Amino acid sequence: MADRTERDLLAFFDSARPNARYWATIVLLSIASAVEFFDFYIVGFLVAVIGPLWHLTYGQSAIMLLSAGLGAIAGSLIWGALADVFGRKSLIVFGGILCAASAGAISLVPDGAWLLFALLRFGVGAGLGGSAAPILALTVEYTPTRYRTVISGLTIVFATVGKLLASLTAATLLTLLGWRGVAAIGVVPAAAPRGMITDPGAAAHWACQRRPAAVGGCSLPARDAGRRCAASS
Repeated sequence: MADRTERDLLAFFDSARPNARYWATIVLLSIASAVEFFDFYIVGFLVAVIGPLWHLTYGQSAIMLLSAGLGAIAGSLIWGALADVFGRKSLIVFGGILCAASAGAISLVPDGAWLLFALLRFGVGAGLGGSAAPILALTVEYTPTRYRTVISGLTIVFATVGKLLASLTAATLLTLLGWRGVAAIGVVPAAAPRGMITDPGAAAHWACQRRPAAVGGCSLPARDAGRRCAASS
């Protein structure tokens, strides 16, 4: 009986039309992806400036550039597993804050401290990977089946928007603000996770699998369950 009710709830969820709150959530997730990928890509322009200033070797520059990629791998693996247990939203928030804090802290790195720079870049990558994995999962789970392919693809496209923002920022502000000023802009992604605090709760697919009470309806008749699910989304 419970399995049939769960199937009815998910069928109701998939047949529902996206409302204003749904689109607001998708926009918020897309903005979060864009600004976090801004932090990920901006380092290429920063290293181009500080390399000659700090007299960095090729190996030191490579470590500074590649550390964020290693962090992204670690973050996506760890956060992805944790998001399956604790839910998507809290992991997205924490990942975004870690990414922003690490990126902003780079502006305070003492001259020549390339290893500290690399460690903070690892934090940027870990936050990005930790946020991106739950964002994609939440988008897929939160979107009705008939819209899922298009909406999920559009969310991923915003990663390239972050790269474009990094290029434009470096081109227009690097001379004016210096590399530390541009690095300090990296704290901007911290604003996006704050919006997730008022974002809808767990998606119905994840909630019915992990926390039936989260949607307040998996044990209720299908019609009442569907109403609660629609109200939460």
